[in-house]
Amino acid sequence: MIPLANKLMESGHNVGVICDGNKINYEEITGGIIDFHHIEVPRNISIFGFISAIIEIKKIIKEYQYDIVNSNNRNTSFLTRFALMTMPFNKVKNVYTARGMYFHDSQRLIPGLITYWIEVFLLFFTDMVMSQSQEDCDRMRKNPLVASSKLNVIHNGINTKRFLKENVDSPNIELSGFVICTIGRIAKEKGLMDLLEAFSIFASQNQNTTLLIIGGVLHKEHDYLLDDFMDYADKLNIKDKIYVTGLVDNVEDYLSLSDIYVHPSYREGVPRSVLEAMSMERVVIATKIRGAKEIIEDGNNGFLYTKGNVKELSKKLEEVFSMPEDIKQVVTRRARERVLNQYNQRSYIDKQVQLLGSFNI
Repeated sequence: MIPLANKLMESGHNVGVICDGNKINYEEITGGIIDFHHIEVPRNISIFGFISAIIEIKKIIKEYQYDIVNSNNRNTSFLTRFALMTMPFNKVKNVYTARGMYFHDSQRLIPGLITYWIEVFLLFFTDMVMSQSQEDCDRMRKNPLVASSKLNVIHNGINTKRFLKENVDSPNIELSGFVICTIGRIAKEKGLMDLLEAFSIFASQNQNTTLLIIGGVLHKEHDYLLDDFMDYADKLNIKDKIYVTGLVDNVEDYLSLSDIYVHPSYREGVPRSVLEAMSMERVVIATKIRGAKEIIEDGNNGFLYTKGNVKELSKKLEEVFSMPEDIKQVVTRRARERVLNQYNQRSYIDKQVQLLGSFNI
């Protein structure tokens, strides 16, 4: 979100940040953020934790007299919008950036309905929604209780100059043969166990291959997830074919080492990692879920498969592996063009600045 903060400051706004996490590289923020507020936001459902966070958010908003509060992230957006609901007669504009609304592809019927109606309820107290997903907005607009004028699609956006294959500096590591890559934290909902199984099938037929995991675990208390992941890889006899980078800032450099990028996630908004891989002209295989379906036209600029279907994924890997190089180049060129035309950082930031400026405060 640093580019958005910079652009807002360049436009003459004072910008403050309420954030869970006290680590930030101020040198990356040209001009400096005026106010930085560290609060604790529970990652899991915690009534006491949520109430404490709401009280802190209200206190900060009142003390610094913000005109617009733009909330991001599922938990934080819920807490922030609830905090503003409990501040009657305030003139603060309540803006919600939805990187993927609470309802999603992996939910069963009842949880899906509950989260959907939570979104509808919160919209009564929200002045503007900036949604990355067109699909989410289309679904909400079908509800006669929803004020469609509040809904705006901003898509997502990446730095296409940074994620340009000619601009990278490939890491000095040795990866054998055909390299299959994925990006993200190691978590069950990211579908990495499915990828392990599909890769084991592929590797049994193509010995000279590597699975590159760009990422790791976010917190030390989650190290057991990495242990479980590697234990399962060992069980599948592919542990020696896996390279895990850990958390890195130079994702693009590692992406340059790959032949295929796989996004096996069960739920997303509009995944940045898919856009980054497409911008780097990698062949992308992604689950047929919200967000990915908007970005990828199956067979044209990438490939889609049914989430959780290991056999289908392994077949896709084999198909791309056997695909003539000139066909791959056509697919990857179309992928980069798709990102340049609709998912570049400049238009993504400009849309948000324009929408936030429409309040004429």
